[in-house]
Amino acid sequence: MTQVLHLVRHDLLTHRRLLVAWLVVVLAQPLLTLLAGPAISATGIAVPVFLITSRLLLAAVALGTIVQADSPLDDRTFWRTRPIAARTMATAKLLIGAVVVAVPLLVVLIVAPLVRVPWSHWPSTIAQVVVTDAAAVGLVLLLASRTRTVASMLIAVLGTVVGSYGLLIAITETLQAPWLKQFYTVAPPNSQLAVPTMLMIIVLAAWTMTALVFLGQHYRLRLSLVGAVSVLALAVVWFVPAARLHRASPQFYPRPSLSVDAAQVRAERLESGRIVLLTTGTLSGVESGDRSRQYLVQGTIESEDGQVGTRRLGDPRFVTGRLGPHPVLLGGLSEADFKRFAGRSVRFQGRVDVEVARTERIGTLPLVANASVAVGHALVRIREVRPSVPLRLTFAPLATVDVTWTATWKEPARWGATQWYLRHGAEREYVFRFMQTPFVGFGLLPSLAWPFGLDRSVLYVPQRASPMVAATSALEVEEHRGVMHTELPLSLRFFVPTTVTPYDATRDSR
Repeated sequence: MTQVLHLVRHDLLTHRRLLVAWLVVVLAQPLLTLLAGPAISATGIAVPVFLITSRLLLAAVALGTIVQADSPLDDRTFWRTRPIAARTMATAKLLIGAVVVAVPLLVVLIVAPLVRVPWSHWPSTIAQVVVTDAAAVGLVLLLASRTRTVASMLIAVLGTVVGSYGLLIAITETLQAPWLKQFYTVAPPNSQLAVPTMLMIIVLAAWTMTALVFLGQHYRLRLSLVGAVSVLALAVVWFVPAARLHRASPQFYPRPSLSVDAAQVRAERLESGRIVLLTTGTLSGVESGDRSRQYLVQGTIESEDGQVGTRRLGDPRFVTGRLGPHPVLLGGLSEADFKRFAGRSVRFQGRVDVEVARTERIGTLPLVANASVAVGHALVRIREVRPSVPLRLTFAPLATVDVTWTATWKEPARWGATQWYLRHGAEREYVFRFMQTPFVGFGLLPSLAWPFGLDRSVLYVPQRASPMVAATSALEVEEHRGVMHTELPLSLRFFVPTTVTPYDATRDSR
Protein backbone atom coordinates (compact mmCIF):
# COMPACT_ATOMS: atom_id res chain seq x y z
CA MET A 1 0.00 0.00 0.00
CA THR A 2 2.93 2.36 0.71
CA GLN A 3 4.12 1.92 -2.87
CA VAL A 4 0.60 2.59 -4.21
CA LEU A 5 0.31 5.83 -2.23
CA HIS A 6 3.78 6.87 -3.40
CA LEU A 7 2.70 6.39 -7.04
CA VAL A 8 -0.51 8.34 -6.43
CA ARG A 9 1.44 11.19 -4.83
CA HIS A 10 3.90 11.17 -7.72
CA ASP A 11 1.09 11.40 -10.30
CA LEU A 12 -0.69 14.20 -8.44
CA LEU A 13 2.49 16.28 -8.17
CA THR A 14 3.66 15.61 -11.70
CA HIS A 15 0.34 16.64 -13.25
CA ARG A 16 -0.58 19.27 -10.67
CA ARG A 17 -1.13 22.06 -13.20
CA LEU A 18 -3.89 20.20 -15.01
CA LEU A 19 -5.40 19.02 -11.75
CA VAL A 20 -5.34 22.50 -10.19
CA ALA A 21 -7.02 23.97 -13.28
CA TRP A 22 -9.69 21.27 -13.05
CA LEU A 23 -10.14 21.92 -9.32
CA VAL A 24 -10.58 25.67 -9.93
CA VAL A 25 -13.38 25.00 -12.41
CA VAL A 26 -15.00 22.49 -10.03
CA LEU A 27 -15.09 25.15 -7.29
CA ALA A 28 -16.13 27.93 -9.68
CA GLN A 29 -19.43 26.30 -10.66
CA PRO A 30 -21.20 26.50 -7.28
CA LEU A 31 -19.49 29.78 -6.34
CA LEU A 32 -20.66 31.57 -9.47
CA THR A 33 -24.15 30.15 -9.05
CA LEU A 34 -24.54 31.17 -5.42
CA LEU A 35 -22.82 34.54 -5.81
CA ALA A 36 -23.96 35.35 -9.34
CA GLY A 37 -24.40 39.07 -9.95
CA PRO A 38 -26.17 40.91 -12.75
CA ALA A 39 -23.12 40.74 -15.02
CA ILE A 40 -22.95 36.95 -14.85
CA SER A 41 -26.72 36.52 -15.03
CA ALA A 42 -26.80 38.62 -18.19
CA THR A 43 -24.67 36.03 -20.01
CA GLY A 44 -27.50 33.52 -19.95
CA ILE A 45 -26.28 29.93 -20.15
CA ALA A 46 -22.93 30.85 -21.69
CA VAL A 47 -21.02 30.80 -18.39
CA PRO A 48 -22.39 27.46 -17.08
CA VAL A 49 -21.92 25.79 -20.47
CA PHE A 50 -18.30 27.05 -20.60
CA LEU A 51 -17.59 25.85 -17.06
CA ILE A 52 -19.15 22.43 -17.61
CA THR A 53 -17.32 21.92 -20.88
CA SER A 54 -14.03 23.05 -19.33
CA ARG A 55 -14.50 20.78 -16.31
CA LEU A 56 -15.21 17.70 -18.40
CA LEU A 57 -12.39 18.39 -20.84
CA LEU A 58 -9.83 19.09 -18.12
CA ALA A 59 -10.82 15.95 -16.22
CA ALA A 60 -10.55 13.80 -19.34
CA VAL A 61 -7.19 15.27 -20.36
CA ALA A 62 -5.78 14.97 -16.82
CA LEU A 63 -6.87 11.34 -16.46
CA GLY A 64 -5.66 10.47 -19.95
CA THR A 65 -2.29 12.08 -19.36
CA ILE A 66 -1.83 10.35 -15.99
CA VAL A 67 -2.75 6.91 -17.33
CA GLN A 68 -0.79 7.20 -20.58
CA ALA A 69 2.32 8.40 -18.76
CA ASP A 70 2.54 4.80 -17.52
CA SER A 71 0.81 3.24 -20.50
CA PRO A 72 0.34 -0.52 -20.22
CA LEU A 73 0.62 -0.71 -24.02
CA ASP A 74 4.29 0.41 -23.95
CA ASP A 75 6.73 -2.31 -22.95
CA ARG A 76 9.46 0.30 -22.46
CA THR A 77 7.61 2.38 -19.88
CA PHE A 78 9.69 2.99 -16.75
CA TRP A 79 7.61 0.98 -14.28
CA ARG A 80 8.13 -2.24 -16.23
CA THR A 81 11.88 -1.96 -15.61
CA ARG A 82 11.51 -1.46 -11.87
CA PRO A 83 10.16 -3.63 -9.06
CA ILE A 84 6.62 -2.29 -9.48
CA ALA A 85 3.96 -4.94 -9.92
CA ALA A 86 1.26 -4.48 -12.52
CA ARG A 87 -1.32 -4.89 -9.77
CA THR A 88 0.25 -1.98 -7.87
CA MET A 89 0.23 0.31 -10.90
CA ALA A 90 -3.39 -0.58 -11.71
CA THR A 91 -4.44 0.16 -8.13
CA ALA A 92 -2.66 3.55 -8.23
CA LYS A 93 -4.43 4.60 -11.43
CA LEU A 94 -7.80 3.50 -10.10
CA LEU A 95 -7.17 5.53 -6.94
CA ILE A 96 -6.51 8.59 -9.11
CA GLY A 97 -9.89 7.96 -10.74
CA ALA A 98 -11.46 7.68 -7.29
CA VAL A 99 -10.01 11.08 -6.39
CA VAL A 100 -11.60 12.63 -9.48
CA VAL A 101 -14.94 11.20 -8.33
CA ALA A 102 -14.51 12.09 -4.64
CA VAL A 103 -13.56 15.77 -5.04
CA PRO A 104 -16.78 16.83 -6.86
CA LEU A 105 -18.77 14.72 -4.38
CA LEU A 106 -17.19 16.63 -1.50
CA VAL A 107 -18.09 19.95 -3.17
CA VAL A 108 -21.68 18.74 -3.70
CA LEU A 109 -21.95 17.81 -0.02
CA ILE A 110 -20.66 21.27 0.98
CA VAL A 111 -23.19 22.98 -1.29
CA ALA A 112 -26.12 20.83 -0.06
CA PRO A 113 -26.55 22.47 3.38
CA LEU A 114 -25.93 25.93 1.90
CA VAL A 115 -29.02 25.59 -0.29
CA ARG A 116 -30.95 23.77 2.46
CA VAL A 117 -31.18 20.34 0.93
CA PRO A 118 -32.97 18.11 3.49
CA TRP A 119 -30.84 15.50 5.24
CA SER A 120 -33.19 12.77 4.05
CA HIS A 121 -32.06 13.45 0.48
CA TRP A 122 -28.32 13.08 1.21
CA PRO A 123 -28.09 9.29 0.67
CA SER A 124 -29.78 9.65 -2.73
CA THR A 125 -27.49 12.58 -3.57
CA ILE A 126 -24.34 10.58 -2.74
CA ALA A 127 -25.53 7.56 -4.70
CA GLN A 128 -26.44 9.58 -7.80
CA VAL A 129 -23.15 11.52 -7.87
CA VAL A 130 -20.91 8.51 -7.18
CA VAL A 131 -22.53 6.15 -9.68
CA THR A 132 -22.92 8.71 -12.48
CA ASP A 133 -19.43 10.21 -12.18
CA ALA A 134 -17.78 6.83 -11.63
CA ALA A 135 -19.30 5.60 -14.90
CA ALA A 136 -17.81 8.55 -16.81
CA VAL A 137 -14.42 8.33 -15.06
CA GLY A 138 -14.27 4.58 -15.62
CA LEU A 139 -14.95 5.01 -19.33
CA VAL A 140 -12.11 7.55 -19.61
CA LEU A 141 -9.71 5.34 -17.65
CA LEU A 142 -10.47 2.35 -19.86
CA LEU A 143 -10.08 4.25 -23.14
CA ALA A 144 -6.93 6.01 -21.89
CA SER A 145 -5.38 2.63 -21.08
CA ARG A 146 -6.14 1.36 -24.60
CA THR A 147 -4.84 4.41 -26.53
CA ARG A 148 -1.39 5.97 -26.83
CA THR A 149 -2.17 9.70 -27.05
CA VAL A 150 -4.62 12.07 -25.40
CA ALA A 151 -6.01 13.12 -28.80
CA SER A 152 -6.84 9.54 -29.78
CA MET A 153 -8.38 9.00 -26.35
CA LEU A 154 -10.66 12.06 -26.71
CA ILE A 155 -11.73 10.87 -30.16
CA ALA A 156 -12.47 7.45 -28.70
CA VAL A 157 -14.48 9.00 -25.85
CA LEU A 158 -16.50 11.12 -28.26
CA GLY A 159 -17.09 8.16 -30.57
CA THR A 160 -18.14 5.94 -27.67
CA VAL A 161 -20.62 8.50 -26.32
CA VAL A 162 -22.13 9.24 -29.72
CA GLY A 163 -22.22 5.57 -30.66
CA SER A 164 -23.84 4.63 -27.36
CA TYR A 165 -26.57 7.22 -27.77
CA GLY A 166 -27.13 6.11 -31.35
CA LEU A 167 -27.38 2.47 -30.29
CA LEU A 168 -29.71 3.38 -27.44
CA ILE A 169 -32.01 5.30 -29.78
CA ALA A 170 -31.93 2.50 -32.35
CA ILE A 171 -32.86 -0.14 -29.77
CA THR A 172 -35.55 2.09 -28.31
CA GLU A 173 -37.19 2.75 -31.67
CA THR A 174 -36.91 -0.91 -32.68
CA LEU A 175 -38.64 -2.01 -29.50
CA GLN A 176 -41.46 0.42 -30.23
CA ALA A 177 -42.41 -1.57 -33.33
CA PRO A 178 -46.08 -2.68 -33.18
CA TRP A 179 -45.24 -6.39 -33.15
CA LEU A 180 -42.86 -5.89 -30.20
CA LYS A 181 -44.81 -3.36 -28.15
CA GLN A 182 -47.23 -6.06 -27.07
CA PHE A 183 -44.48 -7.46 -24.84
CA TYR A 184 -44.14 -4.15 -23.01
CA THR A 185 -47.73 -3.08 -22.52
CA VAL A 186 -47.21 -3.07 -18.75
CA ALA A 187 -44.12 -1.45 -17.24
CA PRO A 188 -42.38 -3.57 -14.58
CA PRO A 189 -42.63 -2.14 -11.06
CA ASN A 190 -38.86 -1.68 -10.87
CA SER A 191 -38.48 0.19 -14.15
CA GLN A 192 -37.30 3.28 -12.26
CA LEU A 193 -34.05 1.36 -11.68
CA ALA A 194 -33.21 1.48 -15.39
CA VAL A 195 -30.71 4.35 -15.24
CA PRO A 196 -28.81 3.32 -12.08
CA THR A 197 -28.66 -0.31 -13.22
CA MET A 198 -27.11 0.54 -16.58
CA LEU A 199 -24.71 3.00 -14.95
CA MET A 200 -23.61 0.39 -12.41
CA ILE A 201 -22.92 -2.08 -15.22
CA ILE A 202 -20.70 0.55 -16.89
CA VAL A 203 -18.93 1.32 -13.60
CA LEU A 204 -18.12 -2.30 -12.79
CA ALA A 205 -17.14 -3.16 -16.36
CA ALA A 206 -14.98 -0.10 -17.05
CA TRP A 207 -13.04 -0.12 -13.76
CA THR A 208 -12.52 -3.89 -13.89
CA MET A 209 -11.34 -3.87 -17.50
CA THR A 210 -8.94 -0.99 -16.77
CA ALA A 211 -7.29 -3.12 -14.12
CA LEU A 212 -7.14 -6.09 -16.52
CA VAL A 213 -5.40 -3.95 -19.15
CA PHE A 214 -2.60 -3.11 -16.69
CA LEU A 215 -2.42 -6.72 -15.58
CA GLY A 216 -1.98 -7.80 -19.19
CA GLN A 217 -4.73 -10.41 -18.96
CA HIS A 218 -6.03 -9.90 -22.46
CA TYR A 219 -8.02 -13.13 -22.53
CA ARG A 220 -9.98 -12.11 -19.44
CA LEU A 221 -10.26 -8.60 -20.87
CA ARG A 222 -11.95 -9.90 -23.99
CA LEU A 223 -14.27 -12.07 -21.94
CA SER A 224 -15.09 -9.13 -19.67
CA LEU A 225 -15.77 -6.88 -22.63
CA VAL A 226 -18.10 -9.39 -24.26
CA GLY A 227 -19.83 -10.06 -20.97
CA ALA A 228 -20.28 -6.37 -20.15
CA VAL A 229 -21.63 -5.54 -23.58
CA SER A 230 -24.00 -8.51 -23.44
CA VAL A 231 -25.33 -7.63 -19.98
CA LEU A 232 -25.65 -3.98 -20.95
CA ALA A 233 -27.52 -4.89 -24.14
CA LEU A 234 -29.91 -7.08 -22.16
CA ALA A 235 -30.40 -4.26 -19.66
CA VAL A 236 -31.16 -1.81 -22.46
CA VAL A 237 -33.59 -4.22 -24.15
CA TRP A 238 -35.40 -4.79 -20.88
CA PHE A 239 -35.28 -1.37 -19.29
CA VAL A 240 -35.61 1.11 -22.15
CA PRO A 241 -39.21 0.45 -23.15
CA ALA A 242 -40.17 -0.12 -19.53
CA ALA A 243 -38.61 3.14 -18.41
CA ARG A 244 -40.09 4.96 -21.37
CA LEU A 245 -43.61 3.81 -20.54
CA HIS A 246 -43.06 4.33 -16.83
CA ARG A 247 -41.99 7.94 -17.24
CA ALA A 248 -44.57 8.84 -19.85
CA SER A 249 -46.95 11.54 -18.59
CA PRO A 250 -50.42 10.15 -17.98
CA GLN A 251 -52.95 11.25 -20.56
CA PHE A 252 -55.14 13.25 -18.21
CA TYR A 253 -57.34 14.77 -20.90
CA PRO A 254 -57.96 12.34 -23.76
CA ARG A 255 -60.40 14.47 -25.79
CA PRO A 256 -60.61 18.10 -24.66
CA SER A 257 -62.92 20.44 -26.53
CA LEU A 258 -63.44 24.19 -26.48
CA SER A 259 -66.84 25.75 -27.07
CA VAL A 260 -66.94 29.48 -27.79
CA ASP A 261 -69.93 31.85 -27.59
CA ALA A 262 -69.93 33.99 -30.75
CA ALA A 263 -72.69 36.22 -29.36
CA GLN A 264 -70.43 37.53 -26.58
CA VAL A 265 -67.52 38.82 -28.67
CA ARG A 266 -66.31 42.15 -27.28
CA ALA A 267 -63.49 44.59 -28.01
CA GLU A 268 -61.08 45.86 -25.38
CA ARG A 269 -58.19 48.29 -25.65
CA LEU A 270 -54.78 47.41 -24.25
CA GLU A 271 -52.55 50.05 -22.68
CA SER A 272 -50.43 49.92 -25.84
CA GLY A 273 -53.41 51.08 -27.88
CA ARG A 274 -53.94 47.76 -29.62
CA ILE A 275 -57.50 46.42 -29.63
CA VAL A 276 -58.15 42.78 -28.84
CA LEU A 277 -61.24 40.73 -29.58
CA LEU A 278 -62.39 38.44 -26.80
CA THR A 279 -65.28 36.12 -26.15
CA THR A 280 -66.32 33.54 -23.57
CA GLY A 281 -65.34 29.89 -23.91
CA THR A 282 -65.68 26.70 -21.92
CA LEU A 283 -63.18 23.87 -22.00
CA SER A 284 -64.69 20.43 -21.47
CA GLY A 285 -63.19 16.97 -21.20
CA VAL A 286 -61.18 17.92 -18.10
CA GLU A 287 -61.68 17.69 -14.36
CA SER A 288 -62.79 20.35 -11.93
CA GLY A 289 -59.96 22.07 -10.11
CA ASP A 290 -57.60 21.91 -13.09
CA ARG A 291 -56.07 25.06 -14.50
CA SER A 292 -55.96 26.11 -18.12
CA ARG A 293 -54.29 28.65 -20.36
CA GLN A 294 -55.36 29.43 -23.91
CA TYR A 295 -53.79 31.71 -26.43
CA LEU A 296 -54.11 32.14 -30.18
CA VAL A 297 -51.67 30.23 -32.34
CA GLN A 298 -52.83 31.71 -35.61
CA GLY A 299 -56.08 33.10 -36.94
CA THR A 300 -57.62 35.36 -39.54
CA ILE A 301 -60.87 37.29 -39.94
CA GLU A 302 -62.56 38.52 -43.09
CA SER A 303 -65.84 40.35 -43.63
CA GLU A 304 -68.64 38.28 -45.04
CA ASP A 305 -69.75 41.08 -47.39
CA GLY A 306 -66.29 41.12 -48.99
CA GLN A 307 -65.78 44.84 -48.33
CA VAL A 308 -62.81 44.27 -46.05
CA GLY A 309 -60.09 41.81 -46.96
CA THR A 310 -58.61 39.11 -44.77
CA ARG A 311 -56.56 40.26 -41.80
CA ARG A 312 -54.28 38.11 -39.70
CA LEU A 313 -54.82 38.68 -36.00
CA GLY A 314 -51.95 39.24 -33.60
CA ASP A 315 -51.33 36.71 -30.87
CA PRO A 316 -50.62 38.28 -27.47
CA ARG A 317 -50.83 35.58 -24.83
CA PHE A 318 -53.84 35.52 -22.59
CA VAL A 319 -53.69 33.56 -19.35
CA THR A 320 -56.92 32.35 -17.78
CA GLY A 321 -57.68 31.01 -14.36
CA ARG A 322 -59.61 27.97 -13.22
CA LEU A 323 -61.62 25.97 -15.69
CA GLY A 324 -65.17 26.91 -16.52
CA PRO A 325 -66.52 29.84 -18.55
CA HIS A 326 -63.64 32.19 -19.08
CA PRO A 327 -62.36 34.75 -21.61
CA VAL A 328 -60.76 33.44 -24.81
CA LEU A 329 -58.56 35.80 -26.78
CA LEU A 330 -59.23 35.72 -30.51
CA GLY A 331 -56.45 38.15 -31.39
CA GLY A 332 -55.47 41.78 -31.74
CA LEU A 333 -56.07 44.44 -34.38
CA SER A 334 -54.60 47.84 -34.99
CA GLU A 335 -56.84 50.88 -34.52
CA ALA A 336 -57.22 51.35 -38.29
CA ASP A 337 -58.14 47.72 -38.98
CA PHE A 338 -60.64 47.67 -36.14
CA LYS A 339 -62.46 50.65 -37.58
CA ARG A 340 -62.74 48.86 -40.94
CA PHE A 341 -64.31 45.79 -39.33
CA ALA A 342 -66.46 47.51 -36.68
CA GLY A 343 -70.13 46.62 -37.05
CA ARG A 344 -69.53 44.06 -39.80
CA SER A 345 -70.26 40.34 -39.79
CA VAL A 346 -66.98 38.46 -40.04
CA ARG A 347 -65.70 34.90 -40.26
CA PHE A 348 -62.92 33.80 -37.92
CA GLN A 349 -60.67 30.83 -38.70
CA GLY A 350 -57.89 29.80 -36.39
CA ARG A 351 -56.39 27.32 -33.97
CA VAL A 352 -56.18 27.78 -30.23
CA ASP A 353 -53.37 26.18 -28.25
CA VAL A 354 -54.72 24.80 -24.97
CA GLU A 355 -52.60 23.96 -21.95
CA VAL A 356 -54.22 22.26 -18.97
CA ALA A 357 -52.39 21.45 -15.76
CA ARG A 358 -53.51 19.41 -12.77
CA THR A 359 -52.61 20.87 -9.40
CA GLU A 360 -50.99 18.34 -7.07
CA ARG A 361 -49.60 20.36 -4.20
CA ILE A 362 -50.19 23.84 -2.85
CA GLY A 363 -47.90 25.69 -0.44
CA THR A 364 -48.57 29.00 1.29
CA LEU A 365 -46.02 31.22 3.01
CA PRO A 366 -46.22 34.73 4.47
CA LEU A 367 -44.83 37.53 2.37
CA VAL A 368 -41.85 38.27 4.63
CA ALA A 369 -38.14 37.75 4.23
CA ASN A 370 -36.75 34.28 5.11
CA ALA A 371 -40.20 32.69 5.12
CA SER A 372 -40.12 29.21 3.59
CA VAL A 373 -42.41 26.34 2.72
CA ALA A 374 -41.91 22.84 1.29
CA VAL A 375 -43.93 22.11 -1.84
CA GLY A 376 -43.52 18.57 -3.07
CA HIS A 377 -39.83 17.99 -3.76
CA ALA A 378 -38.88 21.66 -3.48
CA LEU A 379 -38.22 24.20 -0.76
CA VAL A 380 -39.36 27.76 -1.50
CA ARG A 381 -37.73 30.56 0.48
CA ILE A 382 -38.29 34.31 0.21
CA ARG A 383 -34.94 36.08 0.14
CA GLU A 384 -36.18 39.65 -0.06
CA VAL A 385 -39.54 41.38 -0.34
CA ARG A 386 -39.94 44.06 -3.02
CA PRO A 387 -36.30 44.12 -4.25
CA SER A 388 -35.00 47.27 -5.83
CA VAL A 389 -34.92 46.12 -9.45
CA PRO A 390 -36.16 47.98 -12.54
CA LEU A 391 -39.88 47.85 -13.29
CA ARG A 392 -40.92 45.81 -16.31
CA LEU A 393 -43.71 47.41 -18.30
CA THR A 394 -46.77 47.64 -16.04
CA PHE A 395 -45.47 45.18 -13.46
CA ALA A 396 -43.94 45.90 -10.07
CA PRO A 397 -41.35 43.69 -8.31
CA LEU A 398 -42.83 41.70 -5.45
CA ALA A 399 -40.04 39.53 -4.03
CA THR A 400 -36.90 37.54 -4.75
CA VAL A 401 -37.28 33.83 -4.07
CA ASP A 402 -34.94 30.86 -3.93
CA VAL A 403 -36.27 27.45 -4.93
CA THR A 404 -34.19 24.43 -3.92
CA TRP A 405 -35.48 21.37 -5.76
CA THR A 406 -34.48 17.75 -5.42
CA ALA A 407 -34.59 14.84 -7.85
CA THR A 408 -34.07 11.10 -7.75
CA TRP A 409 -33.76 8.39 -10.38
CA LYS A 410 -37.27 7.31 -9.48
CA GLU A 411 -38.80 10.76 -9.70
CA PRO A 412 -36.91 13.36 -11.75
CA ALA A 413 -37.30 17.02 -10.86
CA ARG A 414 -40.43 18.63 -12.28
CA TRP A 415 -40.32 21.94 -10.49
CA GLY A 416 -40.90 23.91 -13.70
CA ALA A 417 -44.67 23.22 -13.74
CA THR A 418 -45.71 25.81 -11.15
CA GLN A 419 -48.03 28.74 -10.72
CA TRP A 420 -47.49 31.61 -8.30
CA TYR A 421 -50.20 33.80 -6.70
CA LEU A 422 -50.42 36.70 -4.30
CA ARG A 423 -53.29 36.27 -1.85
CA HIS A 424 -54.76 38.99 0.35
CA GLY A 425 -57.90 37.87 2.12
CA ALA A 426 -60.32 36.54 -0.48
CA GLU A 427 -58.47 38.20 -3.38
CA ARG A 428 -55.84 36.40 -5.43
CA GLU A 429 -53.58 37.83 -8.12
CA TYR A 430 -51.43 35.93 -10.61
CA VAL A 431 -47.68 36.46 -10.06
CA PHE A 432 -45.20 36.41 -12.92
CA ARG A 433 -41.86 34.71 -12.35
CA PHE A 434 -38.69 35.97 -13.99
CA MET A 435 -35.67 33.66 -13.72
CA GLN A 436 -32.75 35.70 -12.43
CA THR A 437 -30.05 33.02 -12.56
CA PRO A 438 -29.32 31.07 -15.74
CA PHE A 439 -27.78 28.23 -13.70
CA VAL A 440 -30.91 26.10 -13.66
CA GLY A 441 -29.92 22.87 -11.94
CA PHE A 442 -27.07 21.75 -14.13
CA GLY A 443 -24.94 24.82 -13.45
CA LEU A 444 -24.85 24.48 -9.68
CA LEU A 445 -23.13 21.14 -9.16
CA PRO A 446 -19.76 19.99 -10.58
CA SER A 447 -21.18 16.57 -11.41
CA LEU A 448 -22.89 14.79 -14.28
CA ALA A 449 -25.71 13.98 -11.84
CA TRP A 450 -28.19 16.65 -10.76
CA PRO A 451 -29.67 15.40 -7.48
CA PHE A 452 -30.69 18.94 -6.53
CA GLY A 453 -30.55 22.46 -7.88
CA LEU A 454 -31.20 26.09 -7.05
CA ASP A 455 -33.34 28.54 -9.00
CA ARG A 456 -33.37 32.20 -8.04
CA SER A 457 -36.24 34.26 -9.40
CA VAL A 458 -37.84 37.67 -9.14
CA LEU A 459 -41.62 37.72 -8.79
CA TYR A 460 -43.67 40.50 -10.40
CA VAL A 461 -47.29 41.52 -9.95
CA PRO A 462 -49.34 44.00 -12.02
CA GLN A 463 -49.16 47.56 -10.74
CA ARG A 464 -52.87 47.45 -10.00
CA ALA A 465 -52.21 44.76 -7.39
CA SER A 466 -49.86 46.99 -5.36
CA PRO A 467 -52.55 47.67 -2.70
CA MET A 468 -52.73 43.91 -2.07
CA VAL A 469 -49.09 43.87 -0.92
CA ALA A 470 -49.43 44.20 2.83
CA ALA A 471 -48.21 42.54 6.00
CA THR A 472 -51.14 40.12 5.86
CA SER A 473 -50.46 39.08 2.27
CA ALA A 474 -49.36 35.56 1.47
CA LEU A 475 -47.63 33.87 -1.44
CA GLU A 476 -49.23 30.72 -2.86
CA VAL A 477 -47.24 28.18 -4.86
CA GLU A 478 -48.91 25.43 -6.86
CA GLU A 479 -47.03 22.43 -8.22
CA HIS A 480 -48.59 20.63 -11.15
CA ARG A 481 -48.39 16.91 -11.68
CA GLY A 482 -49.00 16.90 -15.41
CA VAL A 483 -49.44 19.35 -18.25
CA MET A 484 -51.32 18.67 -21.47
CA HIS A 485 -50.83 20.70 -24.65
CA THR A 486 -53.05 20.42 -27.67
CA GLU A 487 -54.23 22.58 -30.55
CA LEU A 488 -57.96 22.90 -31.11
CA PRO A 489 -59.50 24.27 -34.32
CA LEU A 490 -61.75 27.29 -33.85
CA SER A 491 -64.21 28.60 -36.44
CA LEU A 492 -67.05 31.06 -35.81
CA ARG A 493 -69.07 33.94 -37.24
CA PHE A 494 -69.80 37.09 -35.25
CA PHE A 495 -70.39 40.82 -35.49
CA VAL A 496 -67.41 42.97 -34.58
CA PRO A 497 -68.56 45.34 -31.82
CA THR A 498 -68.54 49.07 -32.46
CA THR A 499 -67.65 50.05 -28.92
CA VAL A 500 -64.35 49.49 -27.15
CA THR A 501 -63.86 49.17 -23.40
CA PRO A 502 -60.60 49.20 -21.44
CA TYR A 503 -58.90 45.84 -21.16
CA ASP A 504 -59.72 44.16 -17.84
CA ALA A 505 -56.59 42.24 -16.84
CA THR A 506 -58.05 41.15 -13.49
CA ARG A 507 -59.70 38.24 -15.27
CA ASP A 508 -56.29 36.62 -15.71
CA SER A 509 -56.18 35.42 -12.12
CA ARG A 510 -59.80 34.57 -11.48
